Amino acid sequence: MRNELVSQVPKGGITLLDHYGIVPFVPQGEGIAPKLVFDPQEMSHHLGMKRFHFLEPLMQELSVTVDKRLIRTGLHTIEAILAFRDRRNGLLLWELGGYLDPLGKGGGTKRLSNLIHSQSWQAKHIEEFLWGRADQQIQQWQAWGEDGLMIWDDTVAGYAGEPGA
Repeated sequence: MRNELVSQVPKGGITLLDHYGIVPFVPQGEGIAPKLVFDPQEMSHHLGMKRFHFLEPLMQELSVTVDKRLIRTGLHTIEAILAFRDRRNGLLLWELGGYLDPLGKGGGTKRLSNLIHSQSWQAKHIEEFLWGRADQQIQQWQAWGEDGLMIWDDTVAGYAGEPGA
């Protein structure tokens, strides 16, 4: 039958190791540096705190005009985007909302919609924050005597100041 499990035990005969004279890898000595073992919870907490400290000035600025529930949704949205989006796979609104809703009842999409459509903030707040952080980083590098490098990959077509915008 096709669905029977096939035994993985050799049935005899010559193996590739014998036939081609392949020598199994044997380490020659102890490694110089011990392997570092990272606790996933500890690393996750550390990265979460770095993200929080990076975004804290923006969140404080927005807290003047934006409801704290929307700010919390914004932080959770950024976390979900960092965790689940990559270059190949985008996130649809309902998918992103699903990551914001631990109970799976659709509340995350509604919360995200409320954040996007809120009149109490604009995208320029985020843009100004990011440019300010970039300027701070460049000033820090200049103080250290280092040069900054900006990578422009032409995927942002029609940006303000670009020909054809």
